[in-house]
Amino acid sequence: MRSLTYLTANTAKEMLGVYLSPDGSDSKQLEILVSKARRWIDFVRVGGLDWGATWISLKTTIMKSLEYPLPALILSKQQIYIYIYIRTYIHTYTCLLYTSPSPRD
Repeated sequence: MRSLTYLTANTAKEMLGVYLSPDGSDSKQLEILVSKARRWIDFVRVGGLDWGATWISLKTTIMKSLEYPLPALILSKQQIYIYIYIRTYIHTYTCLLYTSPSPRD
């Protein structure tokens, strides 16, 4: 027999790949999104992929990870700006990554 774990109303738990809390707070999910974006940027920075492979990785991995939870979230204007900033930073970084000289050249 399993015992139930009682949680407070502001505790977010992962359900179907999205962190949701009964009080409607999306802060945990935004933390997860920022963390995923930063990890992906770090991997790309040291990965040595060419521009085409980086673009494919952007479109098929991190952007899908950032877009998947959006329908389940209710974001404030400030949170939407954070999300837009993350997306803009990723796009800008991938563009700058291959327009700046490489230390290997």
